[in-house]
Amino acid sequence: MWWERAPRTEVYLCVASWPASRRRHWKHLLIARAIENQAWVVGCNRVGEGGGLDYAGDSMVVDPSGAVVVRASGAEEVLLAEIDPAATHRVRAEFPFLADR
Repeated sequence: MWWERAPRTEVYLCVASWPASRRRHWKHLLIARAIENQAWVVGCNRVGEGGGLDYAGDSMVVDPSGAVVVRASGAEEVLLAEIDPAATHRVRAEFPFLADR
């Protein structure tokens, strides 16, 4: 689904409930999605407890080159980041591999 939409998408919003036991996967996969789709990724993950699981949060905003712009801690908080759609186009012009799919 992500790859199909990549050529016409500048920002992805990913809302999730990844448990704390898999927080490393959550963080690495958000960065990987940003790199492979050359787009901004806003990942919003649950915090607290529920259904016998703990949720660590780790919400973040990742730029099209895979750099984490802002990251949350394990508590509820509001993140602010400036998302520049032109950055998506610059990265795609520099590394035009989306057409290789």
